[in-house]
Amino acid sequence: MDLGDNFPRGITLWVAGPDFLIQEEVYHFKTLHGDNATSNAGVTYDLYAEISDGANSFYKWSNDNEVYTELSSSGFIEQDDGYLVIFIGESPALDNSLTGESLNTARNIGFTKVSKDLQTKLSSGGTETGGFYDFTGGWNVLENEGIQWLTNSTDVSQSASRLKIWELQGGNIMLIFEIWDPDTYLYTSYIIVDSEGVPVGDGKIQQLCFPLRLMKSDDPIQSNGQVIFIQGDEDDEDNGTLSRIAISVDFTIHVPYVRPSVPY
Repeated sequence: MDLGDNFPRGITLWVAGPDFLIQEEVYHFKTLHGDNATSNAGVTYDLYAEISDGANSFYKWSNDNEVYTELSSSGFIEQDDGYLVIFIGESPALDNSLTGESLNTARNIGFTKVSKDLQTKLSSGGTETGGFYDFTGGWNVLENEGIQWLTNSTDVSQSASRLKIWELQGGNIMLIFEIWDPDTYLYTSYIIVDSEGVPVGDGKIQQLCFPLRLMKSDDPIQSNGQVIFIQGDEDDEDNGTLSRIAISVDFTIHVPYVRPSVPY
C-alpha cells in the first residue's frame, strides 16, 4: 500500500505474485488549484468557477503535493475475504475548495474494505465524486466508494494523527492514535472495532490512561498477546532514555492496560 500525491492521487493497494500485479486506488483526496490564471509553465487557464468565490479565485490547473491524508501503521488488516484499509483523512475528501493549508478541516479516522482481487468494495457507504485539473489542465475524475468514518470531529483542534492498528484475539481491531490541535499534541486515544470496522461496546472514543506518544512510521510489535512500543526520549545533549511500553487488553471488557515504561 502506498500514498501518492499524483499518478495516482490517493491511497493505492498493490497485490503481486510470481506472474501477476494488480492495483486499485481505494481512497482519493482533494486538490489545491492555482490561484493565478497563468501556471508555472507559462500557460493561461480559465477560472475554476465552481470553487471560486468573492475571497478566493482558483483556475483550472494544479500542482499540489499535499495529500491531506495519513496512512496508518501497518495500514490494513488482511482478512479471509479482503483487506480492511484504515487511514486518516479530511472530510469531505474531494471538496477542492477546502484547501490552502496542510491542515484545512479536522482530520478523522476512516476505513474501507476491498475484496482480495481489489475489484469489489465490501464496505457500505455512499459514493463521493469529484476530480481535479492537473498541471496541463486536464480533468481527472475521482470517486470514493464505501468510505466510512469512525471519528467525526469538526474542529481542527481535535484532529487525529499517528494512527496505529493491530488485530486482537477474536478478530477485533484496536486503533490507537494521538489527538492534536494544528501545532500541539493534546492526548492519546483509542477505539476498538470488529472485523467489519464497526465499533464494539458503546462505540465511544476513549482517552488512553497513559500519555503514550506514537512515532509516525513505526509499526506496532506484537508479542505474547501484547503490543510493544519502543520510545526514545532525550533529556539533554548527554542524557536520554530508551523505554519499552507494553499494552494488554482485557478481552472481556476491552479495556487497555498500559504497563509503565521500563527504561533500558
